[in-house]
Amino acid sequence: MNDVWIDGSEQISFLGVGASALALANGDDAAARWECAFPWIGPSPEFEFDRITGLGESPATRQMDGLAKYVVACSSMLLKSREADPGHEADVGIVLGSAFGCTHSNHAFIEELVSNGPRRTSPTIFRNTVSNAAAGHMATTFGIRGSNTVLNSGMVSGAQALAYASDLIREGRCATILAGAVDCVSEPIRARFLAQSGRIRQSRVPLIDGACIFSLRASQATTSSWRVTGYSMAFISRDDWQSGMWRVIDQAIRSSGDAVEEVDALQIHTDFGLLWIRTDPSERLEDVCQDLARDVGPGPHVENTAVPSTLGLADSLRLLAGEAASKIFLRRITERRTDSAKPRAFVFVAIGADGNAVALVFKGIPNGRKDA
Repeated sequence: MNDVWIDGSEQISFLGVGASALALANGDDAAARWECAFPWIGPSPEFEFDRITGLGESPATRQMDGLAKYVVACSSMLLKSREADPGHEADVGIVLGSAFGCTHSNHAFIEELVSNGPRRTSPTIFRNTVSNAAAGHMATTFGIRGSNTVLNSGMVSGAQALAYASDLIREGRCATILAGAVDCVSEPIRARFLAQSGRIRQSRVPLIDGACIFSLRASQATTSSWRVTGYSMAFISRDDWQSGMWRVIDQAIRSSGDAVEEVDALQIHTDFGLLWIRTDPSERLEDVCQDLARDVGPGPHVENTAVPSTLGLADSLRLLAGEAASKIFLRRITERRTDSAKPRAFVFVAIGADGNAVALVFKGIPNGRKDA
């Protein structure tokens, strides 16, 4: 069985382009950012597909919709930053998670069909109305011939993609996988989000589209890497919120083979995030989980894209590794002691509006150690 390492991530979102944009998003105006942007932030103003990818205008790029361009551009940056060229190797894979999938192209196709009739409707739009179209564009652009999977399960889709990708690597089916979340918001989705937020409760994070892709490998070489050691998936009902939260976390830790006492950091992401970092050795994780679950409250109430939770995860992994991070997706964070070491284990929980939950366990490398 292979170990599974996350050795980096890239993103395209309202924060900008590239992982460094997360670090630059610090500041005291985070709350104002949310309020001004509600209900939809939209893509980064710096998102220039041709400049990022170097692909230029071609028959292949003309076939891509917005969803495909997000993921191809984000993956292009990730491959360059990792100095990786997948070539045509069969052991490189793709696993994407998307809350709304190809609904953007579906909407465009139906609008054109109604307006122009079937004989004048573009086949280019039609070919993007299948859930795996974006992953297909990504595979053909980079010559990736390994396992190719797309998951559409709401806000937790990105976390599920990481869990499934870790299984593929662990089983030896792929040596490297590009996995994460991508969403392209359409007008009906924006309208529904606004209507639900006004009727139920205003979401504490606006609708965000873009992409956040992680590189998962069977080997690692730097102290900033994180190893995926386990995961669990469950449904948490609003009537059983606190105990249900603990069950999904406990199952993930059991699957990892790690001890509960080794978990030094816990993040719960619903439509915003809370991050606990151990400062007192006597703190019990179950008690911490109950406190965070009570503070978050049963939720979220409105379905967002799969992008915010993966952005929050990427941000926290950087923060816990001692790198600059924005904290913009966290409404509360336990302040680390300046002399505290990198957490031995970190549990990340993503929860969707329908109660679906995914918990991932990450194991860090102790400070000062560098393995090949």
